[in-house]
Amino acid sequence: MSNAEQLRQLIRQHSLSRARAAELCGKVSIHTLNAWLLPRGAKAWRNMPDGKLRLLQLEVAALPATK
Repeated sequence: MSNAEQLRQLIRQHSLSRARAAELCGKVSIHTLNAWLLPRGAKAWRNMPDGKLRLLQLEVAALPATK
């Protein structure tokens, strides 16, 4: 699974807004987060660094559980 697919999955599973996801990735801009979510081959597409994905995974694991 690509970093972008994992990012989409984390956003969906934890009901994160893009703004919140960007903050949890180390305060990246929403523009950067959006570029990571674009389809590969899109002009503005950027690869999400492995370290940012790992940081997001750690941050969402530390979030309080919601019902």
